[in-house]
Amino acid sequence: MLTFVSVKEIKVDIIGSGNVASHLASIFMFHKIKVCNIYSRNFDNAKEIALKNNIQQASNIEKIGLESDIIFLAVADDAIEKISKLLIVEDAIIVHCSGIANTEVLKARSKNYGCFYPLQTFTKNHPVDFSQIPVLITGSNETTVNTLKNLANLISLKVEVITDVQRQKLHLAAVIVNNFTNHLFTLSSNYLAKNEINFDLLKPLIQETVNKISVKKPKENQTGPAKRNDTSTIEKHFSLIEDEDLKEIYKILTKSIFDTHNG
Repeated sequence: MLTFVSVKEIKVDIIGSGNVASHLASIFMFHKIKVCNIYSRNFDNAKEIALKNNIQQASNIEKIGLESDIIFLAVADDAIEKISKLLIVEDAIIVHCSGIANTEVLKARSKNYGCFYPLQTFTKNHPVDFSQIPVLITGSNETTVNTLKNLANLISLKVEVITDVQRQKLHLAAVIVNNFTNHLFTLSSNYLAKNEINFDLLKPLIQETVNKISVKKPKENQTGPAKRNDTSTIEKHFSLIEDEDLKEIYKILTKSIFDTHNG
């Protein structure tokens, strides 16, 4: 029966070989958390992570869980349930690292299950300060929650316990501030490139925009023609846009900003 909550002797396995799996392997080994095996259907990617971190690479999934206390499924959302059903475990904790998947999909494999969700965008071989990354914990029982919390506290200064629904709503917000914002950067970059203007000229503005949200709420930082209903500037901007998709995005965001501040 699972009774541990101390992380001193905890051993983990990792399934997956993508960005999250790569960063988890590195941060666990850095903090001397024993990673017994890493496994992935993508043999070469898993081998790269294994060699980089001096971790044993499992040749097949049947080796996962034989000696570990926590099994991390750092895989695509639609593969979580399918892969979990291939595991042979008793009391080991099984967790996924998804922002959107329910933890209940792991219930059939172990009574000790949950989510270990580091809220950050990860890229292989791009270092991040893991101590500043929020790690959100969900667990099926108190012992699972406490064990995951204790483990997370070793690698992060920002650890919180939340429900599946809270994490899913947080993930939605994360997509808006990260994926959507980056797409706007892409659209702006493409627009400037077509007009032979250097996108780097916008980088100080982008940085200052990010810096300001650390001292004020985003709504309090809002400036621009949409907030002050500067119709002449808005109409001029609109005339400068040739791409119909970009026009629609500009129109929608302008209306949203105006409604937020003048509704």
